[in-house]
Amino acid sequence: MRRVFFAIMFLAVALMQDAMAQTPDMRRNIGLDSVMVLMQRCSKEKIYYQSDASSGNLTFTVDAASATLFDDIKEDLQANGYKVLAMRGYLFVLKGVGLAQQLPADYFVSRKKQTNAQVQKDYIDALSGRMDVATSMNKTYQIGDKGNESRTGKAYLSGYVRDAVTGEPVVGVSLVDQATKAYAMSDVHGFYKILLPVGKSVLDVAGFSLEDTKVHLQVYNDGALDVVVKEQGTGMDGAKTFRIRFKKPVPEEISEKAGYGIENLTWTPEVYFANNTIRNNRARGTLFSTPKKVVVENNLFDHTSGCAILLCGDCNGWFETGACRDVTIRKNRFINALTSQFQFTNAVISIYPEIPNLDGQKKLFHGGKKTAVRIEDNVFETFDAPILYAKSIDGLLYRNNKVVKNTDYKPFHWNKDQFLLQRVNNVEIEDLFFYRGGNIIKEVKLNK
Repeated sequence: MRRVFFAIMFLAVALMQDAMAQTPDMRRNIGLDSVMVLMQRCSKEKIYYQSDASSGNLTFTVDAASATLFDDIKEDLQANGYKVLAMRGYLFVLKGVGLAQQLPADYFVSRKKQTNAQVQKDYIDALSGRMDVATSMNKTYQIGDKGNESRTGKAYLSGYVRDAVTGEPVVGVSLVDQATKAYAMSDVHGFYKILLPVGKSVLDVAGFSLEDTKVHLQVYNDGALDVVVKEQGTGMDGAKTFRIRFKKPVPEEISEKAGYGIENLTWTPEVYFANNTIRNNRARGTLFSTPKKVVVENNLFDHTSGCAILLCGDCNGWFETGACRDVTIRKNRFINALTSQFQFTNAVISIYPEIPNLDGQKKLFHGGKKTAVRIEDNVFETFDAPILYAKSIDGLLYRNNKVVKNTDYKPFHWNKDQFLLQRVNNVEIEDLFFYRGGNIIKEVKLNK
């Protein structure tokens, strides 16, 4: 919050510089709307401003020479019921309670049994003292200021999708405008942003295992609205809640105060992926993340936007299970992968687990035995340099693969290394053949 008020202080000082040049003690009245305009001009953040009938008459009396300029503006805002919040590159100037950045500290602490309706009410009250949360299909929610419609005829709506019972963010929820088919999807933090026409809109909200719902809107200009969703009933006791009893005491560092993930290794699959054509993907070609046996053979990966094959695994963002222990990638043909650099695009084949503190890692993530991941007898047809990226793996074999250079596109990738390895062990790279125009241009035999 201090960051926001410092921004306001800076803008107010800039506004008064011209007045100070004439009279050092000169004072001016600055309307709240003018402050918002100046902040928009000078700040990189997107500003959302909620006014009311009284805001047009509200003014600030600013003394540019005052040493208490910061406190003066802060007091004026508070005295008139406004709150300013900086969040994710946005500035919210709101009347009343404003937006809460987090739930109450004891929200998830065990307490007396409550009904879902009680928990939902607690969550909504914690998020906002006003009804800036879409909880009903029978209500029309006003977005922006009435009488101050966007001149472009369009406005951005943004907010968070959250579970109606727990208040937690919900990932992968689609929001589609019925009229224009404008589309947005909530990200890993539950955040969404969608461009809507000014006027009445209806958003269809849907997600896996969620009850479909609709949100009715009256859009005037840019605004924020959180959307509450409910899980579909399964009719099966125990489908959503598990109690795990440990045979041995849990280490002290594992507690409810930090985030930990648990994976049921008995429910992970073996994968045989063969004789497929993967072409013109907007993201990666394939992603594998299972400790069971994986075989990827005789496939054509043709112009995948990102990497062709990704071995991921993390407990930080997408929660895509755990480590790979036994992977064979053989006799595949890769044609011009990496035409974009959106995400996990370090090389055609990327072994890329999410490790926040790689230097502090005590045990490598993937592998665990010699040649746990084997890349053999493949053909890489590429316009750029990177072929293999590997991070945090113990046991990797790259052998007898053919790299054919072409000029279909201009090389642009930041990674200029054919092999980029970070914190690895037991890596063998053998028999490298590089071709251009049907001729071997380089042959390398090494083992490291």
